[in-house]
Amino acid sequence: MKISRKILSVLAVTVCSISLLGIDSLAASSRIRGTLNYRVLDGSANNKFYTIGANKSIKISGSVEKIGYNKNEVETNAYGQKVGVQTTYLNLYEKTLSGRGNKICSDSVKVSSGSKQFSATGKSKNSNKKYMYIYKGMNDGYDLSINGTISY
Repeated sequence: MKISRKILSVLAVTVCSISLLGIDSLAASSRIRGTLNYRVLDGSANNKFYTIGANKSIKISGSVEKIGYNKNEVETNAYGQKVGVQTTYLNLYEKTLSGRGNKICSDSVKVSSGSKQFSATGKSKNSNKKYMYIYKGMNDGYDLSINGTISY
């Protein structure tokens, strides 16, 4: 009796483990990593593309953290005043046949200390290459570290 219970317990754990592995393999993800020292971090210009099929639900999420500040890099506005903290836009695009990008999803954060979380969802239209395009309107002097995940 005790032996059969042990065998049943081992079988149950094995079946659960196999089921969980099967579910895990259906979900895929890629890492987002980069440092924004100026205004733009362009995945297409840096040849950093993600392969994600057509009609896929996609989520980008992660954090943007201040890692430095250089007051000599702060740009001035049209009135000659140094700009304040700028909004950082985090966008996932997919290339089109014309070479331009279609935005799949986007979020924005403002970081002058510590870190802020970002998260956005969207759906791919085609199976063309995907890339992150991260930017600020003007250089505010804050150096940022971006870490996250693209889940699909």
